[in-house]
Amino acid sequence: AAVSSLRQERVLPAELCRRLGVEAFVEGSVRREGDRILLHLRLVPGSSGLAVWAQSLDLPWRELGEVPPRGASWLARALDLPPEPGRVLGGSRDAEATAAFWEARYEFSLLNAGGIEKALALYGRAVQRDPGFASAHGGLANAELWQGLLSRKTADASLAASYRHALRALELDPACFEAHLALAFIHWLHDWDFAAAEGSFRRALEVAPRSAQAHAAYASYLFARGRSGEAIPHLASAEP
Repeated sequence: AAVSSLRQERVLPAELCRRLGVEAFVEGSVRREGDRILLHLRLVPGSSGLAVWAQSLDLPWRELGEVPPRGASWLARALDLPPEPGRVLGGSRDAEATAAFWEARYEFSLLNAGGIEKALALYGRAVQRDPGFASAHGGLANAELWQGLLSRKTADASLAASYRHALRALELDPACFEAHLALAFIHWLHDWDFAAAEGSFRRALEVAPRSAQAHAAYASYLFARGRSGEAIPHLASAEP
C-alpha cells in the first residue's frame, strides 16, 4: 500500500526506496479473469529501477487460498530468506471465503466505524462459508473488539463476541496471531491484567514475527506502559 501510494505520485524507484528506507521493493497485482485468478510479482531495486526478479501464477478461482502462501514462498526463495515459523495468512480452500477475508482485512485496516462494520460483515461471510477458517475467526475477534472500543452501547456484547471468536480461532489454529492480539487487547484494556496482555502480545510476535500489525499493537502497549525504549524498535518494524 505504501509503494502504491508513492508510485501514484510518479516517484522514481531510487527516491521511493529512500523514502521507505529500503534497498528494493515488491510490486504485485492480483486479478480475476473468469474462473481464473492471476498473480504477478516483481522485485525492483532502487539502484536500477529495473525488475531483477518476476513471477506469475495462474490458478483456478477456487484455489484463491493458495495465492498468499505461494507468493510468500516465491519471495522468500528470491530473497534467500528462511521460512517464517507459523502459518501464512490465507487458511481456507474456499475461494469466496478467502476473498471476503482479504477484503475484510482492508476494511478493518481503516480503523473507523464504517470500515469496522464492513469488516464484521465480511469476516462473518468468510466464517459462514468456512466455519473452520481460523484467520477469519481471528479477524472477527479484532473487529468485534474495536467495535466495542468505539461504541459504548455495544461494548459488553462486542467484547464477549471478541473473546469467543479468539478462543475459537485458537482451537482451530494455536498459531493464529490475530486471536492472540485480540486477547492481548482484552487483557490490557478490559481486564487490566498486564501480565496476561504481555504474554499474548509476545505470543502473537512469536508466531508472526514479521507482522506489522503485531509489532504496531505491541508498540502501542509498550508506549502506554511508559516503556518507550522498548517500543521504538517494534514501531520501526511496523512501518510498511
